[in-house]
Amino acid sequence: MQLPKFVFFGVIAGIVFSLLLAVFLWPHGKAVSGEPIKLSVDGLPREGSKNAPVEIWVVEDFKCPVCGMFERDVLPGLRASYLESGKASLVSVTWPFLASAMHLADDDSSRAAQAGMCVHKYGGDDAFLAFKQEMFIEQGDERESWATQKMLSDVMIVAGLSAIKPQVDRCVQTGQMAKAAAALRQRVEASGINATPTVLVNGVEVADERGNASWQLKDIRRTVEALGQAKAAVD
Repeated sequence: MQLPKFVFFGVIAGIVFSLLLAVFLWPHGKAVSGEPIKLSVDGLPREGSKNAPVEIWVVEDFKCPVCGMFERDVLPGLRASYLESGKASLVSVTWPFLASAMHLADDDSSRAAQAGMCVHKYGGDDAFLAFKQEMFIEQGDERESWATQKMLSDVMIVAGLSAIKPQVDRCVQTGQMAKAAAALRQRVEASGINATPTVLVNGVEVADERGNASWQLKDIRRTVEALGQAKAAVD
């Protein structure tokens, strides 16, 4: 049976769209340069000691499903191995690009990023971490707009952030962090980062044993341990 032309082209368009989406959401297979990436992370949310010898950056979008996998499957291992012991700290870099990449009419990537910034402004690092964790638990389909004002407000309650909820609600409603979110997006894109999650250790993108970009725990561990061995050799 021969498919009608409009069905055939619709299938092809769907396949192309899926492949393009995979490029943004799954950095595996992309060769990394091994050179430090220039990206200012001053003032961004941090987990762990600022004085830790190793700094891990995680670039993510609240709408990114693979970022949700990182939060659930990788972050607990990093906490146990490095963050809680003071060996490393982790900086969350929110890159709100997915809604516009999906051509959604409602840019809820930006709204979610602004909410995270508002939470950090009024509650600090711990509040942001609680908000981020709950956001990935409640995460919807990246192809749809789901990070509404009401949803973000509800997340605040579930995350135990009711004390700062009025300030954060007002902050999001009035767009107090709109320029900051847009500026961070521009900084990330100017750095050459083009996928989420992207994980960097001391400014260098993590790679697997073949030199391709990776967010897997084993590759992050190998990168961190290699830095420790290099420092020990110098000392």
